[in-house]
Amino acid sequence: MNKVSNREILSEARRLIQDIGFCKGRSRYVDADGHALAYCPMGAIDAAVERLYPNEPDNYRITLACNDVFRDVNEEIVSIPNWSDDPLRTKSDVLSAFSRAIDSCEE
Repeated sequence: MNKVSNREILSEARRLIQDIGFCKGRSRYVDADGHALAYCPMGAIDAAVERLYPNEPDNYRITLACNDVFRDVNEEIVSIPNWSDDPLRTKSDVLSAFSRAIDSCEE
C-alpha cells in the first residue's frame, strides 16, 4: 500500500474543488463521458483517495479518516453533506475549510 498522508489526500481534494468545481446535492457531477465537472467535499475526498490509493481495498477506511479530519477541525460542521449543501455555502467557504483541515495535519 502506498503511504499517502491525510494532508496529501486533503490537499488533492481541495485542488479538485479549486480546479474542477464545487457542487451541492451529490458527491460529484459528471458529463456524459463520466468526467467530473464538480465535487462536494466528501466526493472530492473520495476521488482523491481513489487517485492516490488506486486499487486499495481499504479505501473506505482511508476516506472516512479524512472525512473525520475535515469535520473535526471545522467545529461548525456536524454533517459534511448538510454543511456543504447549505444554500449560503460558497466554494470559498469549502476551500477555506479544506485549508484548515490541511493545516491541522502533520507534515
